[in-house]
Amino acid sequence: MGSRTRGVVGPGRRSRLAGCEAIVDDLEARRCAASLEISTTGTLGVILRARKAGLVPEARPVLQALLQQGLYLAPSLVVDALDLVGESPDDD
Repeated sequence: MGSRTRGVVGPGRRSRLAGCEAIVDDLEARRCAASLEISTTGTLGVILRARKAGLVPEARPVLQALLQQGLYLAPSLVVDALDLVGESPDDD
């Protein structure tokens, strides 16, 4: 871990966090995690992993429900993400 984290997080915690991944959508939280050398994924990443693992049959309905509840994702990001799992934004 970088020298910036030495006063914030002790060596024991740094070593435990080294293999962790934080699930965050907030940009400032992602920046904080990056400063601690913690990898991140967001809601979209979790949905895509669940789809690829077969835990959800389709990503599109899950994304649509979250978007309707107020989650913001750039439309182009949604299209690209769905393409990664072989879905299109207008599948019926």
